[in-house]
Parts: sequence; structure tokens; C-alpha cells
Amino acid sequence: MKVFVASVGKGTKTPTGTFKTTKGQVWGSLIGVVYGQYSTRIVGSILFHSVPYYSRNKNDLEWQEYNKLGTKASAGCVRLTVRDSKWIYDNIEVGTIVKIYDGQIPNGITKPSTQKIPVDSPNKGWDPTDPDKNNPWKK
Repeated sequence: MKVFVASVGKGTKTPTGTFKTTKGQVWGSLIGVVYGQYSTRIVGSILFHSVPYYSRNKNDLEWQEYNKLGTKASAGCVRLTVRDSKWIYDNIEVGTIVKIYDGQIPNGITKPSTQKIPVDSPNKGWDPTDPDKNNPWKK
């Protein structure tokens, strides 16, 4: 079992139910003119994807949205860190069953968290978990 820190729908709720994943993209277009890394379709326009980026550039992260991971913050998609969205993209086959429910965290599962990006960080355009060798958080 894998557990990830995520943000789900605020206003527009993330749908609950059982779904089968379909095709994904390394850079998926999201609502508006923003992009998510390693998107995997859950159902309709609902995706697993990274926190949004202003462009298809790994150093153009909406870092304020990254700091909302673990809260309701998306337009319905399941937002993840780059590390976690890439894991899904690389390891989950098309047709994998995804169950989304609204309720208590099951016994034995601890809600994960992730680091926050400081407002004054020179690296704030990058997701700290991005495995890219050029990620300044890795230096």
C-alpha cells in the first residue's frame, strides 16, 4: 500500500467511487493556462497530477499551491508532489482500479505531510521532491 500527501477538490468536490485509470501525460493541461507533471486520468477531467505549474517548465511551480498539500485546494483533481505523481505515472497501469472515498482515515494509516516552501526561498520554483538532477533542492 502507498500513502501520499494530497490536495483534493475545494468547491468542486473530488468525485467518490470506484474508477479505472486511463492514459496519462508527462505534462498535462489543467484548468486555465496551467500544467501538471505526470498526470494520470482517474475519470472524466479528474486526474492525479503534481501541484500546478505556470508553464511546462520544472522551475515554474505554483509554490503557494504546493504549500496547500494536505488540504482541500484543487478544482477536483488529486494534487500530489512530483515524486508521488511520477510514481503513479511510472507504476500504475492503464485500467488500475482507484477507490476514492470521503470519510475517516482507515486504522493503521497515518496522514502524511510534506515540507513547506519558504516565501523567500531561491528554490521556490521547484518542487522539493522532483527527482530531476537539476533540482536545486537536491544540491
